[in-house]
Amino acid sequence: MIAMCNNAGFLEFDPEDCAFRTGMKVGVVEDAFAGLASYYNKSGDWIHINEYLAEQRNLPLNTNNKAHLQIIKLITDMKDRFAEVYRDLVVASGADKIPEKKRYNKKSKGGDDLTAVEKGFMR
Repeated sequence: MIAMCNNAGFLEFDPEDCAFRTGMKVGVVEDAFAGLASYYNKSGDWIHINEYLAEQRNLPLNTNNKAHLQIIKLITDMKDRFAEVYRDLVVASGADKIPEKKRYNKKSKGGDDLTAVEKGFMR
Protein backbone atom coordinates (compact mmCIF):
# COMPACT_ATOMS: atom_id res chain seq x y z
CA MET A 1 0.00 0.00 0.00
CA ILE A 2 2.75 2.41 0.93
CA ALA A 3 4.53 1.97 -2.39
CA MET A 4 1.36 2.74 -4.36
CA CYS A 5 -0.10 5.68 -2.42
CA ASN A 6 0.47 9.35 -3.22
CA ASN A 7 2.55 11.76 -1.11
CA ALA A 8 -0.35 12.37 1.27
CA GLY A 9 -1.03 8.67 1.89
CA PHE A 10 -4.10 8.29 -0.33
CA LEU A 11 -4.65 5.22 -2.49
CA GLU A 12 -7.51 4.19 -4.72
CA PHE A 13 -8.15 0.59 -3.73
CA ASP A 14 -8.70 -1.67 -6.72
CA PRO A 15 -8.61 -5.33 -5.62
CA GLU A 16 -8.57 -6.61 -9.20
CA ASP A 17 -5.51 -4.51 -10.07
CA CYS A 18 -3.78 -5.53 -6.85
CA ALA A 19 -4.51 -9.21 -7.57
CA PHE A 20 -3.13 -8.83 -11.08
CA ARG A 21 0.06 -7.12 -9.86
CA THR A 22 0.71 -9.62 -7.06
CA GLY A 23 -0.56 -12.82 -8.66
CA MET A 24 -2.93 -13.41 -5.75
CA LYS A 25 -6.64 -14.14 -6.03
CA VAL A 26 -9.02 -11.22 -5.57
CA GLY A 27 -10.54 -12.80 -2.46
CA VAL A 28 -7.11 -13.13 -0.86
CA VAL A 29 -6.35 -9.46 -1.61
CA GLU A 30 -9.67 -8.36 -0.10
CA ASP A 31 -9.06 -10.49 2.99
CA ALA A 32 -5.55 -9.06 3.35
CA PHE A 33 -6.85 -5.49 3.16
CA ALA A 34 -9.60 -6.35 5.65
CA GLY A 35 -6.90 -7.63 8.02
CA LEU A 36 -5.08 -4.30 7.73
CA ALA A 37 -8.23 -2.21 8.32
CA SER A 38 -6.91 -0.73 11.57
CA TYR A 39 -4.07 0.89 9.59
CA TYR A 40 -6.21 2.92 7.20
CA ASN A 41 -9.45 4.86 6.81
CA LYS A 42 -11.67 3.99 3.86
CA SER A 43 -14.14 6.15 1.95
CA GLY A 44 -15.68 4.50 -1.09
CA ASP A 45 -12.81 3.13 -3.20
CA TRP A 46 -10.26 5.42 -1.53
CA ILE A 47 -7.97 4.63 1.38
CA HIS A 48 -5.95 6.98 3.57
CA ILE A 49 -3.07 5.26 5.37
CA ASN A 50 -3.00 6.27 9.04
CA GLU A 51 0.33 7.61 10.24
CA TYR A 52 1.75 7.69 6.69
CA LEU A 53 2.85 11.32 6.91
CA ALA A 54 4.39 10.77 10.35
CA GLU A 55 6.26 7.71 9.08
CA GLN A 56 7.57 9.76 6.14
CA ARG A 57 8.60 12.50 8.60
CA ASN A 58 6.27 15.04 6.98
CA LEU A 59 4.57 16.20 10.15
CA PRO A 60 3.87 18.82 11.21
CA LEU A 61 2.95 20.30 7.85
CA ASN A 62 4.94 23.44 7.15
CA THR A 63 3.62 25.96 4.63
CA ASN A 64 7.17 27.14 3.90
CA ASN A 65 8.06 23.69 2.55
CA LYS A 66 7.07 23.18 -1.11
CA ALA A 67 6.69 19.42 -0.65
CA HIS A 68 4.31 20.08 2.22
CA LEU A 69 2.32 22.50 0.05
CA GLN A 70 1.81 19.66 -2.41
CA ILE A 71 0.67 17.36 0.42
CA ILE A 72 -1.72 20.07 1.65
CA LYS A 73 -3.14 20.33 -1.88
CA LEU A 74 -3.66 16.55 -2.08
CA ILE A 75 -5.40 16.48 1.30
CA THR A 76 -7.53 19.49 0.36
CA ASP A 77 -8.58 17.74 -2.87
CA MET A 78 -9.79 14.79 -0.76
CA LYS A 79 -11.41 16.77 2.07
CA ASP A 80 -14.94 15.77 1.03
CA ARG A 81 -14.04 12.08 1.37
CA PHE A 82 -11.72 12.38 4.37
CA ALA A 83 -12.93 15.38 6.37
CA GLU A 84 -11.20 14.16 9.55
CA VAL A 85 -7.82 13.95 7.77
CA TYR A 86 -8.30 17.49 6.43
CA ARG A 87 -9.34 18.75 9.88
CA ASP A 88 -6.58 16.96 11.80
CA LEU A 89 -3.70 17.73 9.43
CA VAL A 90 -4.51 20.88 7.45
CA VAL A 91 -6.87 22.88 9.65
CA ALA A 92 -5.06 21.99 12.88
CA SER A 93 -1.75 23.21 11.43
CA GLY A 94 -3.30 26.45 10.16
CA ALA A 95 -2.46 25.54 6.56
CA ASP A 96 -6.05 26.21 5.50
CA LYS A 97 -5.48 29.93 6.15
CA ILE A 98 -2.46 30.50 3.94
CA PRO A 99 -2.92 32.90 1.01
CA GLU A 100 -4.03 31.31 -2.27
CA LYS A 101 -0.94 32.64 -4.07
CA LYS A 102 1.40 30.86 -1.68
CA ARG A 103 -0.79 27.78 -1.33
CA TYR A 104 -0.74 26.61 -4.92
CA ASN A 105 1.45 27.43 -7.88
CA LYS A 106 -1.07 28.38 -10.56
CA LYS A 107 1.63 28.49 -13.24
CA SER A 108 1.36 24.96 -14.52
CA LYS A 109 2.84 23.79 -17.81
CA GLY A 110 -0.53 23.88 -19.52
CA GLY A 111 -1.50 27.21 -17.99
CA ASP A 112 -4.47 25.56 -16.34
CA ASP A 113 -5.70 25.45 -12.76
CA LEU A 114 -6.62 21.78 -12.48
CA THR A 115 -6.84 19.76 -9.30
CA ALA A 116 -4.41 16.92 -8.60
CA VAL A 117 -7.11 14.41 -9.58
CA GLU A 118 -7.78 16.20 -12.87
CA LYS A 119 -4.05 16.30 -13.67
CA GLY A 120 -3.84 12.55 -13.15
CA PHE A 121 -1.68 12.63 -10.03
CA MET A 122 -4.38 10.66 -8.25
CA ARG A 123 -6.53 8.00 -9.85
